[in-house]
Amino acid sequence: MNVVANTDFRTMVVQELEDVSDEAMPEILDFVRFLKQQLSGLTSEERFDRAWMIARRIAAERAISDADIASEIAAVRQAD
Repeated sequence: MNVVANTDFRTMVVQELEDVSDEAMPEILDFVRFLKQQLSGLTSEERFDRAWMIARRIAAERAISDADIASEIAAVRQAD
């Protein structure tokens, strides 16, 4: 994942956190620390596999097909 995508995800996370109550923040902090600890022991290959599984699950939940993804990629490549 490139720096732009990472920045976009960071921005999205921060925006989502703005709507969370102060009472929920300790639980969110615990979860973030849990994720950091869990991911720190993974190889880059395992992190990629995990991210790929999550992306496929999200695509399925949103009814995004492989053809939709290929079309988006083609559009981006043509824009360059």
